[in-house]
Amino acid sequence: MALHQRRILEDHGARRSGRLHLPAVTYQNTDIREYAVGSGVVRAEVTDGVVDARGVRYGARLDPADRGSELGPPTIAQSPPTAFPQVPGLLDGILGPALGELPQDEDSFSLRIQAPVDATGLPVLLFVHGGGFTTGSGESRWYDAHELVRTGRIVLVTVSYRVGALGHLGGSGDADASARPQRDVETAARWVRDNIAAFGGDPANITIAGDSAGAWYAHALSVSPQTEGMFARTLLISMPRLAPLSEHDHEARRAAFEAVLAPEHVATAPVEAVLAAQRVTAANYRGAGFAFAPAAGPQMPGWLGEPKLSAARLHTSALLVVTTAEESAAFLRTQPAESFSRTTLEDFVARSFSAPEAVLAYTGRRESEYEQTVLATTLWQFRSVAYDLAQNAAVPTRLMQFDVRSSLERALSPHCFTLPFVFGDRQSWHDAPMMDGVDRDTFERVRAAFRDAIVPFVHNGSGSAPVWRSVTPSLLAIEEQGARVVTPDDLAVTTMVDSWVDHTERKRQ
Repeated sequence: MALHQRRILEDHGARRSGRLHLPAVTYQNTDIREYAVGSGVVRAEVTDGVVDARGVRYGARLDPADRGSELGPPTIAQSPPTAFPQVPGLLDGILGPALGELPQDEDSFSLRIQAPVDATGLPVLLFVHGGGFTTGSGESRWYDAHELVRTGRIVLVTVSYRVGALGHLGGSGDADASARPQRDVETAARWVRDNIAAFGGDPANITIAGDSAGAWYAHALSVSPQTEGMFARTLLISMPRLAPLSEHDHEARRAAFEAVLAPEHVATAPVEAVLAAQRVTAANYRGAGFAFAPAAGPQMPGWLGEPKLSAARLHTSALLVVTTAEESAAFLRTQPAESFSRTTLEDFVARSFSAPEAVLAYTGRRESEYEQTVLATTLWQFRSVAYDLAQNAAVPTRLMQFDVRSSLERALSPHCFTLPFVFGDRQSWHDAPMMDGVDRDTFERVRAAFRDAIVPFVHNGSGSAPVWRSVTPSLLAIEEQGARVVTPDDLAVTTMVDSWVDHTERKRQ
């Protein structure tokens, strides 16, 4: 890699808001550019017209000795890309091993920025990764998106944040401390607002987006008073129905974790010991919700778990929500066949829906009790969230349903299966089992369908997905042959019980 060949600096005197911003350093016969940000200079590779800057630092602990410390400004501009400490994820069996390629470090407060090399004033997509609040990294090759960035004329920023026990139980360990990962993302968003113009992004045109747990955080930031005015639009992919943990549940989980970790303490224990205790605790809570998740507190109101209520508080100007046809298959596919019976299905539906007979009739279209259970849990955990948001949002809302099936056994159209098509680099997902059997033509058609819906939305809130109308509802269905606008046939059966809290209490009984 030629690093220092006849570089020519452009306009040293450019200033914005009192902070020096150097346009890209132009190199002759080289593939590196430099960008001035508040904390120094960021170096980025240039490949086929796309700038790719990794390990860009957005913050640093105010107290370097406290792993639970809040963040202040970054002390350096860039570091090698890493991931926060984590153990292999529940969905690695469909996603593949990419996360394991990254070194792990407790100071992985970084962004990855991809932009056209000639970007000026382009819209920004700020993406928050998923991972069940315990895994993930914005530095993963899963988010390679050079063609999306180049042809879509957008700036893509992917963010890493603290996960697992180190993210939710560090510091004081109370409910407010459990919201620290969201504050990490908020800090990253403020860095993007203040610095993204150096990379050709428009700080006044940022779409906040995320997948799964990342969508949950993107949604939370889209209704939080602290971030009002920061984001233009919101894109939610596979956002789950999930309320912040109650104070009681948070304390119970913390006590369970500390009992496993003892005699060590989370503030001082070696990372290996924390991760070992995290693995045991998560296994003990399997089937009983997330072992590590945000808890209700000053920054996390309980109504975040009620999309009917949160939708009215959106302070962005437009909303796009994407779900897959069988989200829950990703979580249920490895369970033994005997786990699925008519009795357990009926019990779940009775506790979750106010019209259980209609739901059972709808899921009865599927032959196996496994697929019926997948469909029922998908309706409750994901699809109904999209409908609740669309029906109650005060801003133009568009829905998409992804109905392409994986050839992986029992995977169907699972949670996370959208991501390779959204970011559009097939090679970066070459070892993802869920992608086995997806031929090139299908991949290109589906990728194009996502591009036509998402890129215009990031630019100006438009796109191929129709605006939701309560009287005549329709959504964009993504299928192997492409996209088409359809009337949803499951809207009537997704009427929920009064609240998520009521559902939780019924599960305990």
